[in-house]
Amino acid sequence: MDQTRIPDDLRERIGALLVARFDHHRSHGGAAAEQYRLAKRLQRAQYSLSRPRLYIDTNHWIRLRDVLLGRPRGAADTRLLELLRTITRGRLLTVPLSSHLIQELCYQTDLTTLRATAALMDELSQGVTLAGFRDRTVLELLHWIRAIAERGAPLPVLLVWTTVPNIFQLQFADIGNQDPHLRNSFSNAYEDVAESIRLSDLIGRLAAVTHGADRQLEIDLAVELTRHKETIWATQGGLASVFQEEAVGYLEKVLPYLDGPTSDELRKLPGAAELEGEALVRNAKIAFLAANDLKLAKTALPGLRIMAGCNALIRCDTRRRFKQGDQVDLQHAAAALPYCTAYLTDRPMQHLLTSSPYSLAALYDCEVLSTAEEAIRHLNCLVA
Repeated sequence: MDQTRIPDDLRERIGALLVARFDHHRSHGGAAAEQYRLAKRLQRAQYSLSRPRLYIDTNHWIRLRDVLLGRPRGAADTRLLELLRTITRGRLLTVPLSSHLIQELCYQTDLTTLRATAALMDELSQGVTLAGFRDRTVLELLHWIRAIAERGAPLPVLLVWTTVPNIFQLQFADIGNQDPHLRNSFSNAYEDVAESIRLSDLIGRLAAVTHGADRQLEIDLAVELTRHKETIWATQGGLASVFQEEAVGYLEKVLPYLDGPTSDELRKLPGAAELEGEALVRNAKIAFLAANDLKLAKTALPGLRIMAGCNALIRCDTRRRFKQGDQVDLQHAAAALPYCTAYLTDRPMQHLLTSSPYSLAALYDCEVLSTAEEAIRHLNCLVA
C-alpha cells in the first residue's frame, strides 16, 4: 500500500487518545521507539499465537459478507458466519488479515459491499494483521541468515504480527521537534493508537486505491507463465530441480531489500564479513541449495518455500495451467500456512497444498479447508 497521512476525520476521532498516550509516555521516560515497537510486536505475537488461527481467503470473505447483507448463499455459509462470530467474540480463535486480503478488498467498486466486507473483517480479525509480503519475506530471510551465522536452528518468526495502519504505512504529521525524548514519546503513542484503527476507519482511503486495477495484467502473466511451462516439461531432474530454480529466483528478488537497518543488523552477527553485498547473495544461495532438499526446518524461509514449492508443482503438472489470480492466491498461502493453524480456500488450492510428492500443508501443520462445511467441522472440534 502507498504511504499516506492519516485522514482528517480519523485524526479528529483518535486525537484525544493520541494526546493521552503521548502524555503517558512522556511522563514515563519515553522508551526508545525501536525498542518499544519491538516489544509491541512481540506482544501482538503472544496474543495471536495463544489461540488457533484461521486464515480465510477473499472468496470466502465475500460469501460471508453476502450472508451478512442477506444475499442468497448456502445454509452452511450462514452457520459458518454464526459460528465464527460466536468463537471470535469469545476470543477462542484468531482470524488474521493480510495485505493481500486488503489489496483484493480494494477491487470492490460498490461502496456498500466494500463497507460491509471491511466491517466484517474488523469484527472477526479484531485488528490482528500479518505484515505485508515484502516485509514478511525480509523478516524471514534475516531470521534465517541469523540462524546460519549463529549455527542454530531457526525459531518461529514472531515479528510478522502487526496492525492495519502498518499495512497502509499510515502516519501522523511529524511533530517537528528534535528532542529525542519527545520524538520517542510520540512514536510510542502512535504504536498504541494504531492498534485501535480498523479497516472501516479507512474506507475513504480504500475507495481511492485500486478500483481501476488492470486485471488484464494478471491474465497476461498467467498466459506467459503457462507458455513458459513448455520448456519445463523436458527438464531433467524433475520437481526438485524446478523447485531449486524457483527458490533461487525468489532469493535474487528479495536479497536486494536487505539494506539499511537490515544490513546493520547483519553486520552484528558472527561471520558478518561473509554476509555483505555480493557475498550475501552468493552465500545465501549456497546455504539454501546445500540445506534445502524440501525437508529443511519449516521455520526457515517459509514464504519463499511455499511460493517456490507451489510454482514448481504447477509448472511440473502438464494438466495444470496458470490462472489469473494464481500469484495472489499463492501469496495468501504463504501468509496462511506458516502462521495459522487452518486455511479456508478453494478446492484447487487445497489440492495444490496437500498434493504429493510433498505436502506443504502437512509440513506446516496447517489444515487446509475448501468448503464452509469443512470449516464448521474444524471449528466445532476446536470448541469441543
